[in-house]
Amino acid sequence: MFDVDAVLGDPRTRIIVCCGSGGVGKTTTAAALALRAAEHHGRRTVVLTIDPARRLAQALGLTELDNTPRQVKDSQLHAMMLDMKRTFDEVVLTHTEPERAKEIFANPFYQAMSSTFSGTQEYMAM
Repeated sequence: MFDVDAVLGDPRTRIIVCCGSGGVGKTTTAAALALRAAEHHGRRTVVLTIDPARRLAQALGLTELDNTPRQVKDSQLHAMMLDMKRTFDEVVLTHTEPERAKEIFANPFYQAMSSTFSGTQEYMAM
């Protein structure tokens, strides 16, 4: 039998990924694991979603989620939602001069890629 608490309490466990097809409970499972690790094992946890439906925020009682980890009440649990466009923009701003960043942001290819490129959310989450 698999001992989830042993995995959550093991300091060598740094990342747990919940994946599967739509509607199987990935968000619910991730939130439950993160909450258990934070409350029962005292682990500092961040649960990250790429689902724009905002189910995670609702489940945790948060009004908003974005690229900044939000603390859930007075716990070691934090939650965030990866914003694909903002993440791309932050990479550009970090690695280019302001004038060049302005040109990149105005480029139609960049605009399309940074907001609709298939699989990008999953790639950035990793």
